[in-house]
Amino acid sequence: MTIQDQHLRRAAVVYVRQSSPIQVRDNIGSTMHQRSLYDTARQLGWREDQIIVIEDDLGVSASFGSVRPGLEKILRMIEADEVGIIFSSQITRLFRNGVDGERVIEYSEVMNVLLGDHNRIYDPNNISDRMLLGINKIFAKQDSSMLHERSFSAKKALASIGEFKIKCPTGYVRIGALIVKDPDKSVRDAIDKIFRLFREEGSATGVTRRLAIEVAESGGVTGYIPTRLPTGVEWVIPYRSRVFNILKNPTYAGANSFGRLTIKKRIKDGRVYKSVKKNVRQDWFSLHMKKHEGYITWEEFLTNQEKILGNTYNFGGYSAGSPRTGNNLLQGLVICGGCGKHLYTRKLSVSRSLYQCRHSETSRYTNCKDLYVNGLNDIIFNEIRQQLTILNVEAVENFEDVLLLEKSKARITRDDSIKGAKNRVTKAEKAYRYAVENIEDGEVSSEIVKNLLKEWEASIKTLRSVENSEDFETAKDPENFTQEERSYLKNILNDLDFIRTSDFISNKDRKELIRCFISRVTITKSDDHKIEIVWSSGRNTVIHMPLTQLKYEKSFIDSLRKLSLTMTNKEIIEKFNSEGVKPLRGRTFTRLLLKSIKRRYKIPSLPR
Repeated sequence: MTIQDQHLRRAAVVYVRQSSPIQVRDNIGSTMHQRSLYDTARQLGWREDQIIVIEDDLGVSASFGSVRPGLEKILRMIEADEVGIIFSSQITRLFRNGVDGERVIEYSEVMNVLLGDHNRIYDPNNISDRMLLGINKIFAKQDSSMLHERSFSAKKALASIGEFKIKCPTGYVRIGALIVKDPDKSVRDAIDKIFRLFREEGSATGVTRRLAIEVAESGGVTGYIPTRLPTGVEWVIPYRSRVFNILKNPTYAGANSFGRLTIKKRIKDGRVYKSVKKNVRQDWFSLHMKKHEGYITWEEFLTNQEKILGNTYNFGGYSAGSPRTGNNLLQGLVICGGCGKHLYTRKLSVSRSLYQCRHSETSRYTNCKDLYVNGLNDIIFNEIRQQLTILNVEAVENFEDVLLLEKSKARITRDDSIKGAKNRVTKAEKAYRYAVENIEDGEVSSEIVKNLLKEWEASIKTLRSVENSEDFETAKDPENFTQEERSYLKNILNDLDFIRTSDFISNKDRKELIRCFISRVTITKSDDHKIEIVWSSGRNTVIHMPLTQLKYEKSFIDSLRKLSLTMTNKEIIEKFNSEGVKPLRGRTFTRLLLKSIKRRYKIPSLPR
């Protein structure tokens, strides 16, 4: 293809791209090789002031459908008839995404723009060059697909035997093929603190709040959490997403997992986009436990995931969400019998609140009604007390058998603890010896060797303490229980009265207690409130509660009806508030409240 004057009158664009920030950092030679096309353009006849090097896409991948600002800039320049030729180190650099590649070819054909690389120049208007561009585009797609398939197959093969090298999260480092805890004690303590706070708070938001308070009270000295960057560990602000990622990562439970994420494709605005979707645990490709020392046990990890899932407010399902501090003790547990959706709570005043259905004001669900709290909390506590009274007699009678079983379980737990401690000693010794063998090559620092030696010694000390521990034999023999202790067990339900009325117990703690017994409560409103309690054991209890609707006195309604004949709404509001008349909701009358009362009792307003 002969370069014509119409091409030389326009600009020559050199397109430089690397697929990731890591490539930009490490593959400096590739970037320099792409920039050398500047000299190629000058040799072919373009002046220096006509050559434009576009590097906006350094570190931007083309395979995930993401918008490449550099490529978009080139296309806008082609539309403005400012480009005569586009240079790329390989013409396939423009075709990683099929849609983008086709756009470049079509734009270039319409505006008579050439395409070039280090080997040759292509003219999209020439049928032979157009065919070569199409073939290159197909081969580029095939090459990318084959590389991805081979790479993924190799990963799956390693993952199936638990040897896939997972990315070390913050709190771990890799020494050869081994994953060990970070030698920096401050990093380990920070990760331990997150899991400890989650045991206390029960939610990621609670952990984040505690850490933020600690940052504020310490003046920024403590409370930050570590995150691993290519340059090392950095201490950052405790955002909820960072805490959440730590709590959700099975690596902290000593597991090696693969297949937690799936790439999902979608089409939007004529472009193919790829997003990352998290799989449920049953859909993971592989999961191998006890591959390295964890910060928590696998059992605690599973418990944490159930708690996190339960904290998610899902009004379409039966997820109750995390307990809060409001007066409605059944928050998150109450379901509308009309539409089957969760009722949400609404505070009317200091002492009054209601459970409200989102469909109560629509005509589609005629059975959805609001439920005002008037003794419902007391009814639920009394029902719990009644159920526990029945169960407690049986529990005390069978308590001796339970204790014997617990002692048997304690002995099994002791054997498992000793076995786990021995495994940790073996792993710590293996990591230390590997570090000693590689310290001369500079692969491992002397500081890491010292820390690994300390961990080895600590694991040996832990093993000895477990072997000599008597904690597993402290279960009390049934015959040692006195009559006084048995009587205490039978009267323990009296504590429920203290929990219900004491100012020292928060509403959040009361809600936690109720959730130990009750799975959900369905309320259907007709002639009365039909309350169906589903207990954690699966049994049901049905209670009928009289309707308690907030109603104004007849004298007040008659007075309002009479005033509406001669006064406007504004004048009525001023009169009621000045005379100290209190509404059933709120502290003073407002325009919206007065209109609501008139609409409810069908009181017409004074015509304007």
